[in-house]
Amino acid sequence: DAARTALVTGANKGIGYEIVRGLLAQDPHLRVYLGARDRALGEAAVREIVGADAEVVGDRLSYLHVDLNDEASIVEAARHIESTGHGLDILVNNAGMAFKGDSFDENVFRTTLAVNYFGTKVVTLAMLPLMNDHGRIINVTSQAGLLKNVPGPELRERFVHATEDVMFAEVETLCEEFAVAIRDGTFLDKGWPKSAYSISKVAENVL
Repeated sequence: DAARTALVTGANKGIGYEIVRGLLAQDPHLRVYLGARDRALGEAAVREIVGADAEVVGDRLSYLHVDLNDEASIVEAARHIESTGHGLDILVNNAGMAFKGDSFDENVFRTTLAVNYFGTKVVTLAMLPLMNDHGRIINVTSQAGLLKNVPGPELRERFVHATEDVMFAEVETLCEEFAVAIRDGTFLDKGWPKSAYSISKVAENVL
């Protein structure tokens, strides 16, 4: 039986998919949950990975329904992992979203933030009680989330201090201010960038 357990979210394709393959190859004692929002795509990804290297993967890989827009799915995923009695050793928060093109308004930001920040936060808080000693939580982000992408120096300073707030109130206040500034058309004057995705990732990096 596998001695350690990992969960990778948003893993039916792209970076998450490759992280799953890498983890399975690196540690023969690791059981991996491939988390994905779409069951059909997630199960297809599992079959594909197992089919490519069944001897190495064996029965160590399985699909787990995790939708960052659906808190009930996250709670159920945590319950499932808890029921195995193994706990969790590695959590890779990879799932995220971005609108294509240059779409930008308050709704675009709130929708993006709901997944990239709030969804990641809910997954992390749900899985935290299951983490074994020396467990690791890894947030996969991007260069878009670097503070240098926030033009306003005062805003950058507030994001830095937000990392000290274990309740995340300051970062969520900042995000609400950005949403209101988008609505009012004052975001550039107030030192914000014209990028919903960037601010969602800056916020995620505070977690």
